[in-house]
Amino acid sequence: MKDLLKIIQQQSATIDSLTNELALLREQVAYLTQKLYGKSSEKSVCPSGQLSLFEMEDFFAWCRRQSVLPGSKLGRAIEYSLKYEETFKAILKDGHLVLSNNLAERAIKSLVMGRSKRVQWTLLA
Repeated sequence: MKDLLKIIQQQSATIDSLTNELALLREQVAYLTQKLYGKSSEKSVCPSGQLSLFEMEDFFAWCRRQSVLPGSKLGRAIEYSLKYEETFKAILKDGHLVLSNNLAERAIKSLVMGRSKRVQWTLLA
């Protein structure tokens, strides 16, 4: 139990230091952007809520530095992120690619539903 508390405290300290580091990096990026572009009213290239490729590199570097239990939810999430790193980067590079297949599933749903009804009717006949 003491080991778990120690691990939790270490993780908490790591999160706090990373949060502070991220805040400093964001300030530096804002300063450099303002210095590069001046005080223009141009919108940023990335829409809000979407990561840029540079932020994604920082994210994957952060994932590699973490030492978490592999079976934990965070450990599984980090493993998943690192497993599909190239896919995520490809999606960020090409804005036409989508991360989900909802459109494809909706397109074939009527075909699948119709098939299941036809199978039911043939079984009843």
